[in-house]
Amino acid sequence: QRLGDKVESVSLAFLPERGVQCPGHFVAVDASQRVVVLGIRGTVNLSDAITDAVGNSVPLPGYEGAETHQAILAAAREVVQRTRAALDEALAANEGFGVVITGHSLGGGTA
Repeated sequence: QRLGDKVESVSLAFLPERGVQCPGHFVAVDASQRVVVLGIRGTVNLSDAITDAVGNSVPLPGYEGAETHQAILAAAREVVQRTRAALDEALAANEGFGVVITGHSLGGGTA
């Protein structure tokens, strides 16, 4: 399903034309599914491609022995920092709703 014309359900949208390690993203409420959605955009510009290319493996904090893509970890941290207040606000306004974090390409890795 798509949000379609439900623009009023989007509480935050950040769709930059450039900016390494911060893919576009949005926070929306899907009342029909009783979830708050954090959607993260895939690679669409040169800055995103640079994020994709910085593929050094680094330890994944909290998961001993696991490694992750360095730039995607940095992107995930940036998205969390930018969306935390909007997510908290949407969840407070919609008691009992769950959270869906989704993305495509770079956004999928970041999610």
